[in-house]
Amino acid sequence: MNLEQIKHKRNHTIDIARGYAILLVVFGHICHIPLVRTYIWGFHIPVFFFISGILFNREKYSDFLSFLKRKILTLLVPYVFFYLLTFLYWIAVERASRGADIEPWTQIVGMLYGTYDLKWMYFNGALWFIPCLFTMELLFWVVTKIKQQVKLIFVLLIFFVLGIYLKDNTPWLPFGLCASFIGIIFMGLGYISKSFFKKEVDLSKKQCFVLLLILLSLFVSQVILLPYTGADLAALYIKNVWTYIPISCIGIILCLLLSNLLKLRVVEWIGLKSLFIFALQEPIYRVVIFVGTKCVCVDVETFRNSVVCCLGATVVTILIITILIFIYNMKRFLVK
Repeated sequence: MNLEQIKHKRNHTIDIARGYAILLVVFGHICHIPLVRTYIWGFHIPVFFFISGILFNREKYSDFLSFLKRKILTLLVPYVFFYLLTFLYWIAVERASRGADIEPWTQIVGMLYGTYDLKWMYFNGALWFIPCLFTMELLFWVVTKIKQQVKLIFVLLIFFVLGIYLKDNTPWLPFGLCASFIGIIFMGLGYISKSFFKKEVDLSKKQCFVLLLILLSLFVSQVILLPYTGADLAALYIKNVWTYIPISCIGIILCLLLSNLLKLRVVEWIGLKSLFIFALQEPIYRVVIFVGTKCVCVDVETFRNSVVCCLGATVVTILIITILIFIYNMKRFLVK
C-alpha cells in the first residue's frame, strides 16, 4: 500500500474528534469555573478511550508479544521520556515555588507507580493517562478474544462494576488499573461501533442541518443532566455511577458530530499530536497562566475564572507545544 492509499484510507474525522477532545482537556485543566469544568470533565477522557476502541485492530499483530512490543514503543517509551523531561524541568524551574516540600525521589517512584495520586506524580498529573491507556489496551487484547458482542458487553460491564467497587475499597492500584477497569467500557463501545467509521462521508446541506439539530439537542440534554454530572477518572471520582456512562456517551457523540460538521485541518493536526499535548500541557499552561496574570494584572484565580483568559491561555499553550513539536521534528530530520 503506497502513501496515497494510506492517506485515502485514513478517517480524518477521528483525528479531528481527538483534536477537539484534547482542546477540551487543556481548556478544562486551565479553567476553574465550576460549571464549565464539571461539564467538560464529564466526558472528555472517555472520548479518547472510545477512539482507541475504534482504532483497535487485533489483526495487525501476529500474537500478543508483538502487540505488547508495539504498545511499549508507542505508549511506555513516550511516557518515560515525557515524565523525565517534565520532571527535570520541575526540579530546575518550578520546585522552589511549587512543591518545595516534595522529595524528588517520590516522583521517580511515581513513574513506576504510574497512577494519579499527586503524592507520586505531583509535577505533571496529566501523565496518568498514558500508563492507564497502556493497561487498558492490554486488558482489551484479552477481552476481544470474545467474538459475540452480547458476551463482550457483559464482560465489559463486569470490569466497570469491578472498577467502581475497587476505587472506594482498595488503595490506588499501579498503572491506572482501576481507572482502566472503569474506562474500558468506552473502549469497548468504540470497538463495537467501529463499522460506522470505516469511511468518511461528505454531508449534504440537509444532512448538516439535521446533524446540527441533533448536536444542539444532545447539548441541551447534557446541560439538563449537569446536576448529575461530576467525574474525574484520574482521581477515581464519579459523582453518579448510574449516569456516568450515558452522560459520557452523549459527550462522545457530540464530539463526533462536531468533527463531522466542522472539519478543520488545524484541529486534525492537533488531534494527531494529542499525546505530545497531553504530556506537555501542565508545565506549559502554568507558565502561560503566570505570564498571563502579569499581562492583565489579575491574580491567578481571577484569571482562571475568566472564559476569555482561559481560552487565550489554551490557544497560547497549544501554540507553544506546536513550536516545541516543530523543533523536535527538525532535530530528528537533521540527525537523519
